[in-house]
Formats: sequence, structure tokens, C-alpha cells
Amino acid sequence: MIEKIKTIPEFTNYIRTKLGEPKIRVELANSQIETNLSDGIQLYREYSNQNGSFHGYLAIDLEATVNTYTLPDNILQVITPKRSNQTNSSAWVLASMSGAMASDALSLKSFDTVTYTMLNQWLHNLQILTPSPFKTMFNNNTKVLQVIPTPDSIGKLFLSVQRAATVDELLDERWVKDYTLAKCQISLGQLRSKFKTIPGFGGNIALDGEELKTTGEAAVILLEDDLIKSFKYSRPPLPLFRNN
Repeated sequence: MIEKIKTIPEFTNYIRTKLGEPKIRVELANSQIETNLSDGIQLYREYSNQNGSFHGYLAIDLEATVNTYTLPDNILQVITPKRSNQTNSSAWVLASMSGAMASDALSLKSFDTVTYTMLNQWLHNLQILTPSPFKTMFNNNTKVLQVIPTPDSIGKLFLSVQRAATVDELLDERWVKDYTLAKCQISLGQLRSKFKTIPGFGGNIALDGEELKTTGEAAVILLEDDLIKSFKYSRPPLPLFRNN
């Protein structure tokens, strides 16, 4: 059984194996493979709105008289919590505390699927049943969250967020693996094209640089088309309707 790729060294080994190692020497540095990986992840995050980002939960520590808070860079969107007319709700405080503990537990990622599903459902139900006394405004460019009204005491604010997938979470995505492999075929093909042959025990050995480059270029075009135009890894944009 093939284990899930979880780290960048495991990913580079995967690419090297697909390119022929250990039987064939792959003349690429790990940094070159990682650069192609970075290009693939950037493109995948930009166009894959299904797997490039995830819905999750975040608890922030409120401070008295402070109404702006900087969120992590991977937060893309904050879903505005349902606001209550009651500014001091004991039910909301209890819900925020339990929500914060549940979101902390989710971040540990050390439990089974049933527990994960139940925690997510619990967090979703908390939002519906216990509205927040605060309204929030989030600037995605600066990652600054504004809380209205300004808190008058310390506490917890429980948020529903959309966050960008981390590099580790995308290493085992099929599109990312195939795209990085194709880009590495191009890189390796360009390198081998500079030398038609290399000395071997039985004479000169012909290199497959041009063939590798052509194969990689064709794969890149197909994969980018699948991602950007065919929406195989994302949802198509909603149609725009206009009254005549």
C-alpha cells in the first residue's frame, strides 16, 4: 500500500522515482523540484476552489478596548457570525468557550474520522443556536479583522473561516503531483538536450532530452486546461443574468 505523501523530502523522492531513479540518474537538484512544486501549488490554489482551500474554525483571544486583530496569512475569508441583539449573553460565552476548545482539538488532527465529523457538526450547530454579540469585518489584503462593537473585557471569539490549504495538505493531491512531474520533465529535458550523448561502458549513451521536454510540455498544457478551463478540479463560475 502506497502511503500518503506528507513531507517535501517524500515528495521529491516520489518525483525522482517517477523520473527513473534509482536505475537512471536524474540530473535535477532538489531545489529545482521544489521550485516546480511551488509553481504547481500556486496555480492550484488560485483555480481550485474545491481542494485549494478548506472551511474551518478559528478562535481568537479578545482583549478589552481592542477591536482589530491580525489573523494568520492563510485565512482567505471570515464568515460573518450571526449577531444577537443581546450584548451580554451567557449562552454565547459558554458556546465560545466550548467552540474554542473544539477548534483547538480539530487543529491537532490526531483523532478518527467519526470524531472529526462530530466536532465539525457541533461547531456548526453552535453558530446557529448561539449568535454572537459581535459583528466582524475582514480585510483579506491586510488580514486584519475588525470587531464591532469594541470588546469591553477579555474573552474568546469563535469564527467560521475559509483558509488556504497548507503545502503539506496539497503534497498528495493528484493534480499537484502530475503537474510537478510534468514541469520536472521539461526541466530535465532542457538539461539533457544540451548533451546529445554521454560516455558509457559500451560506448556513448543517447539521452532523451527532447522527448522528455515534449512529453512534459504536452502534459502541462493538458493539466492546465483541466484545471482552468474544464473545471475538473473546481466549480465553474456562476452565470451572470441581466434583464434587457
